[in-house]
Amino acid sequence: MTEFETVDIDDNICQFQYVKELNDLDNEVTFKVYSIPLNEMRWFSYRVKIINEDLIKSEHLSINYNTEFSKKGIPEKIIEIASSELNSNIQSSPISFQNGNYLTEPSRKAWERLVARNENAVLDSENDCFIYKLTD
Repeated sequence: MTEFETVDIDDNICQFQYVKELNDLDNEVTFKVYSIPLNEMRWFSYRVKIINEDLIKSEHLSINYNTEFSKKGIPEKIIEIASSELNSNIQSSPISFQNGNYLTEPSRKAWERLVARNENAVLDSENDCFIYKLTD
């Protein structure tokens, strides 16, 4: 497992670890975030779909009913990690409802926080989504 730190809503430093699970059949990758010390029954998950070599689509962010992962800054950090690990830009789901596909309110707020604190994250109004651009 790989460790990382976040800053929670109260400016406390939090430590987590994650694993990356590949699903070649669906061209998806799930990042599972665990607390330190590890409790394998409780995790935060972030699933992305690989579109092509330059773009992955953010599919699902979830605390999986585990409130200890709430307000810890995990979504913003795991988007950055996923971009780096997969060497690709990340696109959110559409902000507006489109054919059953849309950005949920908690995910939208996470993307907005990321845009506010990281210049690599932008609102792409033309395509109705957020983009996290891979750093060089």
